[in-house]
Amino acid sequence: MPLDFFKKGANIIAAVCFTCSFINVLNFKTNAMQEIDVNTLTEMAITIDKTLSNLNASIALQDTKRKQAQDAIPDTREKESTANSSSLFSTTEPETHGMPKEIDLLTKVAKIDAETITLQQQLGERKRELKEQVEKLFLTCYCIQEKIKYMTQDLQTEETALPEIENRVQLGELTFADMQMLQGTIANKNKQLIQLKQTWETETAKLSSLTSQSFIGCNLKSPLITCVIPRDKVSRMIDYALAHRIDTCEAETKRKLEENRTNAIFDIYKSRWPNKIATLEPAVQATGPINWDVTTRIYDNFLQAVTTSLDKDFYMHIMSVTIRIPMTQLQGDGGGTRYFDGEKYCLLEALRQREEARNQEEITTTNVRNNLIANYEELMALFQDYQQKIDAYKKTEKNYTQINLGSLLGTNTFKEMQQAKDALQLAKQTATDSLIDFNAAFISLDKETCGWGTLFKKGEDILEVESGVSAQLHYDIENTIEQRKSIFTLTILEETNIIATDYELWVQGFQVGTQQPISQSMSLFPPEITGLSEVTVKLFNSGEFVDEATFNGLDPSGNLKLKVAETNAAIKNEEEEALQTQQLLSDINGEESPQTELGNYHLQNDSSINSKIGVVLFTVSPNTETIKYFRVQIKEDTSVMASNTLSPVNEPIRLLSVMFKNPEDIEILLYSSSRKLLHTANLDEANNKLIETVKI
Repeated sequence: MPLDFFKKGANIIAAVCFTCSFINVLNFKTNAMQEIDVNTLTEMAITIDKTLSNLNASIALQDTKRKQAQDAIPDTREKESTANSSSLFSTTEPETHGMPKEIDLLTKVAKIDAETITLQQQLGERKRELKEQVEKLFLTCYCIQEKIKYMTQDLQTEETALPEIENRVQLGELTFADMQMLQGTIANKNKQLIQLKQTWETETAKLSSLTSQSFIGCNLKSPLITCVIPRDKVSRMIDYALAHRIDTCEAETKRKLEENRTNAIFDIYKSRWPNKIATLEPAVQATGPINWDVTTRIYDNFLQAVTTSLDKDFYMHIMSVTIRIPMTQLQGDGGGTRYFDGEKYCLLEALRQREEARNQEEITTTNVRNNLIANYEELMALFQDYQQKIDAYKKTEKNYTQINLGSLLGTNTFKEMQQAKDALQLAKQTATDSLIDFNAAFISLDKETCGWGTLFKKGEDILEVESGVSAQLHYDIENTIEQRKSIFTLTILEETNIIATDYELWVQGFQVGTQQPISQSMSLFPPEITGLSEVTVKLFNSGEFVDEATFNGLDPSGNLKLKVAETNAAIKNEEEEALQTQQLLSDINGEESPQTELGNYHLQNDSSINSKIGVVLFTVSPNTETIKYFRVQIKEDTSVMASNTLSPVNEPIRLLSVMFKNPEDIEILLYSSSRKLLHTANLDEANNKLIETVKI
């Protein structure tokens, strides 16, 4: 029996095995088909979703509700201060309302603002839910698609090999059982292929219902990732999630609403009984737990003082007759405790509700933090499992290669080779499932962190978190609801190096009022600032712009961080992290990390300037699109820079030629589109290359 003939038959069977790398098989593409990626489908789902349309309509309606609530205040005041004449001789005195209606008037706008913020949070949460649904369905469909592709190729190869096996059986080289084994394998895979195609139809139908996209003649682009979130990023991940999740934001909104309501009620008390209510101010201003025994006793004394002031008689002298009239008969419907209108303890109730809202916010924050840590640990465990499955697959692949070689040499039987091939396919499938599980968990974590995972994948870690910048400004908005206006006051905090003389207010991109000296307040008229507004404070020093900061219109006061200062501090933090990573790698490896080429640089004399000055044009051309900005500095003196701001890549900047006297002393810092530090590079003068010594 010729050895070549034997090799031919064995190689036909061997062709069905999984000999290429695991990831390459998953990335198999059909170029003739239209390729669809998961981001496109997510955008389509968001565009056509009816729930999102309804939420947008509800948010738009809130503006009308807010204006109506604002107009109700002066209308009610005017109605209650004007007598009504029904005829020439019939006049009705105006009736004033009690405290419950007053509270409703003064807190209704704040309630509407809170409702609007809740609707906005629901809008964001719905988008995240859609994104998670589409991504998980897409992941499932992609996995089925790749299984169909692989099994179709596998079947074609085995069906092609079957006639050769039948010939070898007739020649006595293989047994009839060997042929039956291959026939059974083909029949089983045909059955599996039919089931996979049915599952494909079912799952793509679900995806079509969300996106209105037909998947006939389409190829799904691989959504698979293997990136892992380092542990030192978990705190940033959690802080970002806490600032954007619907449950934590709703808890924060509820707490702020209760604080505003408490302050509004206390202001009503102060306007009617300024001297008697002063003892309750410490409880209202408290930021921590309240001693309820003491506060309740003080409040009862306050009610007693209100009652005592009316617990006396009024005497009227008419000629020789003295008429005694109890003060309680003269107080009217709104006098004394009657003003409470059956709700004498509304301030205590407001204080209780405020404390409950504060406690609930703390509980919600703690639960979210703990759940995210648990989800992160689960993700890490899944990744470790995936790595173990890949290691097992590689061992199985090595074993198959050895048995396949043995079959060529006649030391292993056809059955042994077929069993080794089946084991290899099973190992591949197990690794595939493990990778799918990891990706599904990453999608869930991305949703739970409100998209932080997506930002991390793009290399756009959030810079504002842990930027290390203390607040530089403080603002207050005093609402004078009676006059339907607010007073805005800005203060530069002590121990800051901010030098500014004037400020401007911008709401939703439009300026409110005119530029004002920082020492002067600004009057704001509704609806210039609402709970929906993003308000920007711009600082100027003798007419020149200095910096700016933003805040949400719902917050009546707070501290602000200036944008430029915060961004610079974040970049500094990233640089420090880079240095720490460099030291860590050196400690582990005992040597410098492998050098990586990041792109090219170009030097050219600037002909537009006198050559005696020695100015050159310096251009950085990276070899990756993730690098968008750069800056130049001297290694031992980071204050020597080309500019205090980042420069776009592929655009020349002017530098003194003397800086390049010693190229080994120059560092090039490379940044992403979000101005995150990505790489630190040195200059390879011989080849005009940018060389990275440490990859961040």
